[in-house]
Amino acid sequence: MIGITGIGVYVPKTNILIDEIASDFNEEFRIKTGIKSVLYETDFTATDMAVIASKRAIDDANIKADKIDWIINTQATLPDYLTWQVSGKIQNEIGAVNAAFFDLYQNCSGFVTGLITAKNYILGDNLTNTVLVNTSEKWDETVPKRMIGKLIMGEAAVAAIVQNNSTGNFILGYGQIGKGYLHDMARMQVGTIKPPANRNQGDDYYYRVVDNEKARDKMIPVNIDCFHEVGIMAVKNSGLNVSDIDHIIFPNVGYGLFEKVIKTFNMPLEKTNYRYVSYTGDCGTVDMLLNYYRMKHDSLLKKGEHVLMMAQGAGMTWTALVIKV
Repeated sequence: MIGITGIGVYVPKTNILIDEIASDFNEEFRIKTGIKSVLYETDFTATDMAVIASKRAIDDANIKADKIDWIINTQATLPDYLTWQVSGKIQNEIGAVNAAFFDLYQNCSGFVTGLITAKNYILGDNLTNTVLVNTSEKWDETVPKRMIGKLIMGEAAVAAIVQNNSTGNFILGYGQIGKGYLHDMARMQVGTIKPPANRNQGDDYYYRVVDNEKARDKMIPVNIDCFHEVGIMAVKNSGLNVSDIDHIIFPNVGYGLFEKVIKTFNMPLEKTNYRYVSYTGDCGTVDMLLNYYRMKHDSLLKKGEHVLMMAQGAGMTWTALVIKV
């Protein structure tokens, strides 16, 4: 079966207290989010972090980099440079000289979609045996004060080696939902329609919610239902029932939305990544594999158990995937 044979993680040594990000949080906001600190990288670029995570995944899989057939990078934040391929830099840095590569952009849904794509490449092409999926996030140049709406963002990197004949971490079924009418609710303002007026105009590059009314009236009412629907879709496409799911991994969005969605699956919070949210922050594309890695490291996942992962990307997409440990 196709699965993840190697996992690599890079977690910054620094945690920033949310009081250092913004000192004007009221008590209600603090209680609702439950986030006390976020991961913050002080030395490396996003690509640097992805390279480190990728090398660790290669070592964990016990393979040589020149055996990799494809590299897929799924970063949601601004890359180091706007017009290069992050995956190309990674190919060079890790010595994957035989790998083709591309960047897959789906905002925070990207890594789950990357795993789905890797599996389908291996299924559909007998020349593809090994795929490296990686991602990393650095938020300073993308989101002001590392906050957007009620999300407080953290930084880290992860990578996965996906291969056939895996002995565990099997990638089963998936689900995907898109609501294109929400495409313009949030955006990065700069583009060909509105090019930057001059160099180093940082505000142009910030990702913002630009239509709060649309977010309130059209996105919030469907959000929980879409998470539930895409999760059920992934479970059914895996040939399972909801009762077969042993754990759920959800984005580190804070306790409010987290608890509401998990409740729709009747899943106890101790069977989720809930315990990591308060000192991590929302790490975007990194969240899913980082939480999976942590739960395995903490012996919370047992061989043969089923884990449902769910992610959401602005635009808007909801994506889910089931992994058998």
